Amino acid sequence: MIDISPINPKKSFLEKTVTVKVSDKLFFDGDTTVYLVEFTDEGMNNRFYLKPKTRGKTKIEDAYPINELLHDETPESFPTKISELKFVEWVYVKADNEISRVNY
Repeated sequence: MIDISPINPKKSFLEKTVTVKVSDKLFFDGDTTVYLVEFTDEGMNNRFYLKPKTRGKTKIEDAYPINELLHDETPESFPTKISELKFVEWVYVKADNEISRVNY
């Protein structure tokens, strides 16, 4: 389990820090890595993904990785291209050792 927090809570879909489970690691276009995450909240049963930010400022307080929170708009099948995922918001990740187990 990891905690994800919105970069801007005032303009946020999440509005607060939430706990998610990293359930899979996927590769798109050969070199784009995204992580399938499951929300622990019962009301959030859609598929969401985290995509690490790789350019510009990539961490908050030099410790917490910034990620794009993406939403799968076609829940009946898994996406085959990164373009099939919709940007939701920027978030940062706080985790103990969960991320290291999935080779973040």
